[in-house]
Amino acid sequence: MPERDKQTATQLPKDADSQAIQILGLDERSALSATTPTQSRAALPSNCEVVRICLNVDAYILFGNSSVATTGSADGHMVTAGVEYFRIKDETHVSVLAVSDAGVGTISKLS
Repeated sequence: MPERDKQTATQLPKDADSQAIQILGLDERSALSATTPTQSRAALPSNCEVVRICLNVDAYILFGNSSVATTGSADGHMVTAGVEYFRIKDETHVSVLAVSDAGVGTISKLS
């Protein structure tokens, strides 16, 4: 019987140790640019609760509304090159600022 995650409306089945099994699939996606020294901004996929961000460079990210703009370490969350997962509340956009070298990535809705 699926367990109701306490922070999202997503239903997850349990393994033999009663731990939720992460089986969310990739859905809508958007391209991301990790630029420096100026941040870039992208809209989040519609109606998402959990997103997967994949970047090929280290970057600072900040979630917010359509005017969100990270300035780097002062307000952004540093993510290393690779894949990270985030729970979304009321945010509609993500701001990305590369730590040093520019790069690219994607943001995908998980459902």
